[in-house]
Order: sequence, then C-alpha cells, then structure tokens
Amino acid sequence: MHEQVQVTAAPNQIDTQDTTQRETITAREIRDIPVPNSHILQQSLTAMPQVVQDNFGGLHIAGARAGETQYLLDGFEIGDPVNNTLSARFNVDATRAAEVQTGRIGAGYAHSGANVLSLETPDGDDKWRFGTTNPVPGINIQNGVRLGNWYPRFTFSGPIERGRFWFSDAISLQHTFTLVRELPTDANTSSEWHRENAILTLSGNGAI
Repeated sequence: MHEQVQVTAAPNQIDTQDTTQRETITAREIRDIPVPNSHILQQSLTAMPQVVQDNFGGLHIAGARAGETQYLLDGFEIGDPVNNTLSARFNVDATRAAEVQTGRIGAGYAHSGANVLSLETPDGDDKWRFGTTNPVPGINIQNGVRLGNWYPRFTFSGPIERGRFWFSDAISLQHTFTLVRELPTDANTSSEWHRENAILTLSGNGAI
C-alpha cells in the first residue's frame, strides 16, 4: 500500500488584537513525554511549565488553586460542579492538543477565574481509522496466574455520511490488580474494572 500526504502550515502571524498568554502541548508531545502513568492525562499536562500536580491529583496552573481554573473540552465546561476541579478521566490518545491561558484572558470565558485549560479532540474524516494502545493484557504470576494491571485504549473514527458528517470516538479500559501478602491466601487479592467512553465527537461541513 502506498499513500502520499501533503501537509502545509500557514505562516505564523502576529495578531495585535490577541494579547492572551498561551502555552500549548500537542498530541505527539503528550504521547512521547515519559510520565509515571501514561494513561492518565493529568500527569502528561505537567509537561507544561505552568502546570503542577499535587499529591491529590489536582492541577495548579500558574500558582492558582485547582478550583480557580476553567476546564474546557472542545469549548464545553467539564470542571467538577462541586469544587470546579478536573476530576474526569480521558483517553490520552483522544487528546489532540491542550492549551493553557494564564493571563489577559478574553471576555468569552465567563468563568475563567485565574486561568483556562482547554482540551481539543480530533475530528473524523472520510477514511475509517482505528488505533489501539496497550492491547496485550499484563499477567501477574504471584500466588497463581491472574490478569494483572491492564490499561488498553482504543480510538476509531470514520464517516457517517461521506463528505458531510463524521464521527470520532475513544474508549479506555482499566483493570487494577492488588495483592496483599499479609492476608490469607484465599482473601489477599482484589481486582477492579473501570471503563470510560466520555469522548465522542461529531463534525460536519454545514451541508447536512
């Protein structure tokens, strides 16, 4: 199979009307930068100099408290309604870019507080695409053979109607295995399953 793709980039232009202070991290940097848990997006965001994560998982941007940031996903607010923190989990592979605005924030952000963290997800196109990360499960052989820690992620996108309407979806699973040696053999293990399918993007060209 042979496929040729031509990628062009517009020249950087200075917008004198936009005085916002921005920092951006792309999907490639999120995937390539090593972090303790590569399946947790919040830890990858700390690659930006303005972002620090505390011991409870909260994000502090430019020295602000975790609840003083407006969190957006494709323009929609996703902060916890109680304390306004970013407690939701996202598929790392479904994050196209993350942008932090730390100063001179525009009036379009009604609840910006100290700063704004925006997440962008990819759009579909006329080609069917499928991706996976960590598809092979881990095996734990302590006190028998069991399914160990496993964090598979799946992404797929394609057309609903070619040339007009597309979709992009991301699914992540999490299996956590815990072994406590001090307990009796028949009661020293536990396992948990979690599933997230929180990112479903629909897009069109306006001609539907």
